[in-house]
Amino acid sequence: LNNTLKKTLISLDKRKNIPNIKFAKEYKEFSYSNNKRFLKISEKDIKNISKEKILDIYKDRFSDFNNFTFFITGDVKKEEVKKYIKKYLANLPISKRVENYNFRGIKAIKGKQEFIRAYNNENISNISISYSKESKYSLEESIKLSALANVLKIKLREFIREDKSGVYGVSVRSTFRREPYENASIRISFSCDPKRKDELTRYIKSSIEDIKNNLVKEEYVNTFIKTRLITLDTNKNKTRFLLSELKNHYYYNDSLGKAKEYKNILEELNNKDIKKSANKYLNTNNIIYTQLNPKK
Repeated sequence: LNNTLKKTLISLDKRKNIPNIKFAKEYKEFSYSNNKRFLKISEKDIKNISKEKILDIYKDRFSDFNNFTFFITGDVKKEEVKKYIKKYLANLPISKRVENYNFRGIKAIKGKQEFIRAYNNENISNISISYSKESKYSLEESIKLSALANVLKIKLREFIREDKSGVYGVSVRSTFRREPYENASIRISFSCDPKRKDELTRYIKSSIEDIKNNLVKEEYVNTFIKTRLITLDTNKNKTRFLLSELKNHYYYNDSLGKAKEYKNILEELNNKDIKKSANKYLNTNNIIYTQLNPKK
C-alpha cells in the first residue's frame, strides 16, 4: 500500500502543472462552485488513506450483495445459466439493508459563463462552447440531439477544409443523461491560432444561428441516418446491445425491442427536426464558453 500511495503522490505532483490537467481541475471547481464532492483528489486525501480504512470499506461492500442486480446475456442455454446462478450467485452473502443512490441536488452552474486561463506551453488556443438544457429524456429526443450535433460537425468541418489556416481541428459532441437528472448537452471544441479564436467563435455562432433559422441540406441529415442505420444493423444482435436493452428495461421500464423503434425514428428524421432541435437545445440560457490560451 505504501508503495502505491507513494507512486500516486509522485503522479499528482507531476500532473499538477500539465496545462490541460491544471485547466480541467480548475474548470471542475468553477463549474461546481468548489463543492467538495466534485473536487479532484489532493495530496491531503492520499495521505489520509490507511490500510485499515480500505479494509473496512472492502469488508462492508463485499459482505452484502442484497442490492446487486445481475444481467446475463450471451449465446448460452437458459438451464445451463440457471445451474451456475444457483452455484455461484445464490451463495453470495446478503444482509437486510436496502440502498439506493442519493441525489443531493448538486448541479453545475447555470446561465452564461466564461472560464479563461493562460496555461498552454505552445502557441495554441483550445476553445469550447457548451450548451446544456434540462429536458425529459426519450429515445426520439436523444436521436434528434445526436443528429443535430452531427449536422453541426459536418458544417464546421466543411469550413475548416476550405480555410485550414490556423485551425487545427473541431469536435462536436452531444450527451443526453438520464441520471442523476435528465439533462441534454452539446459541446463544440476546437484548437486554433490564438489570433483567430474570436473570428472562429463568431463563425461557429453564426453557423448555429443559421441552423436555427433555416433548413439545412437534406444530404447532411441523410448522411447521419445512413451511418446510424448501418451501425444499428451491425450491433442489434450483439451481446452489448442486448445487455443495454435489458438494463434500460429494468431501470427505466423502457420497452424491449428498441432496434425497431430506433430504425423507425431514424427513417422519419428530416431537416425540420434539426431546426426544431437547434432552437430547443442550442439556446443561450445555459452556455459556458472556455479558453485555454498560451502563457503570457
